[in-house]
Amino acid sequence: MKNYKILAKLRKKQKLTAKEVAEKLNFDNSTISCYERGKAEPSIDVLAKLAQMFHVSLDFIVNGEGKQITLSEDDINLLIQFNIFLSRVCMCLKTNKGAEINEEL
Repeated sequence: MKNYKILAKLRKKQKLTAKEVAEKLNFDNSTISCYERGKAEPSIDVLAKLAQMFHVSLDFIVNGEGKQITLSEDDINLLIQFNIFLSRVCMCLKTNKGAEINEEL
């Protein structure tokens, strides 16, 4: 990871302790500390979870570049609802029930 210090900055900006971040990710507190000090490299899955937790793009968390996104609770709920809708559309298409999509709309 090019800019490991970004993790501590993002964590502090959201007023979280390393322990709180570790608990949210089901990690040991020392793991987060190692990431923040550049002593260990998080996997891409962990980076994605951190990006989601801190509401930033993966590019931002890896390179310190890209977009830092701030989403309200309403925005997050809307994205969740949209994701559920898309999942239903995909399920209908996989089961050749495309006609049901029009009924749900």
